[in-house]
Amino acid sequence: MRVVVLGADGYLGWPTALHLSAKGHDVIAADSLIRRRWDVRCGTESLVPIAGMKRRVARWRELATLPERWRAPKFPLKAADFVARGIAEGPALGHVLQLAEDAWLAANFPLDEAALKTIADLTLTRFTRDHRL
Repeated sequence: MRVVVLGADGYLGWPTALHLSAKGHDVIAADSLIRRRWDVRCGTESLVPIAGMKRRVARWRELATLPERWRAPKFPLKAADFVARGIAEGPALGHVLQLAEDAWLAANFPLDEAALKTIADLTLTRFTRDHRL
């Protein structure tokens, strides 16, 4: 649906326009920008700095297309990494992999070798401590 949001530069208009756009509506944002002109004429500025419309629209376009551009990172550790550390194939190996993946997620998806080695080593230490292997 095509929607016109009047006062789109305001504290209610802008989030309304973003919300409707995120819901898939074709949004036309209109605003006279009179408040910004008053600020300039009176030598005042907003208590909270607000970017101009061009910058805000550009940022919205960038964020709105993020789901189309984003690719989920792939968990880089494999079963072989833990088999090489002495975990036998079977349910225990699956449990260790799940613990390692949880640690990897909590560490914000590191891909460097040192971080992955640390995650693998700490996961193995935790697992063997908890399961008395």
